[in-house]
Amino acid sequence: MSYRKKHIKSKIYRIKGKKPLFKRPWIWYVIFSFILILILLYFWFFYSGLQVNNVLISGNKDVKTDELQNIVFQRSNIKLMSFAGLSVATKSIFVTDKKNLENIILQNFSAVESVNINRKLPQTLVVTVTERTPVGVFCAETTKDNCFLIDKNGVIFGQKLTPSDTSIIVRLTSGGNNFSEGKKVIDENEIKALTKVQDNLESNFQINLTEAIIYNSKKITVTTDKNWEIIFDPSPASDSSSGIDSQLLRLNMLLREGIPAENIKNLKYIDLRLKDRAIVCDNQECKE
Repeated sequence: MSYRKKHIKSKIYRIKGKKPLFKRPWIWYVIFSFILILILLYFWFFYSGLQVNNVLISGNKDVKTDELQNIVFQRSNIKLMSFAGLSVATKSIFVTDKKNLENIILQNFSAVESVNINRKLPQTLVVTVTERTPVGVFCAETTKDNCFLIDKNGVIFGQKLTPSDTSIIVRLTSGGNNFSEGKKVIDENEIKALTKVQDNLESNFQINLTEAIIYNSKKITVTTDKNWEIIFDPSPASDSSSGIDSQLLRLNMLLREGIPAENIKNLKYIDLRLKDRAIVCDNQECKE
């Protein structure tokens, strides 16, 4: 008994009570962080002072301002989630997808060539549009009832029932009669060459074009208001003696010096497609 008292000591463990959860420091950091995140999310998505409330439109002339504003307001309302028939949406200016809105405007308004949207805090979207500038009227091959305006890029827009008397009518010999707004129907090189011919004749000789027929990438025939035609190659220059600039130089020399004034009245066509020369044809004879 004495041995046990001497060598064996009773082990007494002290049971400590657990510290309450709310007294632990880290839990308050978690709670504080969670509340802070909720507050930030609320301001980011739902605070009324940061919701899209104004849409400013600039640069438009033919496209109506209210139509642009309506589509921006509608598409800036973004659904965040939907569950059991309930949906949560926001019009937060921070969540607005500017690129998506720009694409939607371009898809819905064929007369708009480009658009740029910027945020102006706290509640305004600034929409700047650039409208297409028409260079003529594009019509189906055999009719004047299915016509559109056409811009410098060969894109058609703004459907017209009939072209005006002052507009040059542009036609394709292929492609059928079904065309839709906002589509590119003519190559840019062809439109660029056609515009150069039009501007050159108007500024240097007071001659206007009434119609242009595009046969292919190497042949366009235009009709002047003097009832004679010009045939040219719209394709890019391969050397200094080809290309639309060289063809116009030959045309100007012919109209100023190469064709007598009395013969111009009898012109049937001038073909500029051959290098370094042109074919001049009148009602009596054709000659190089």
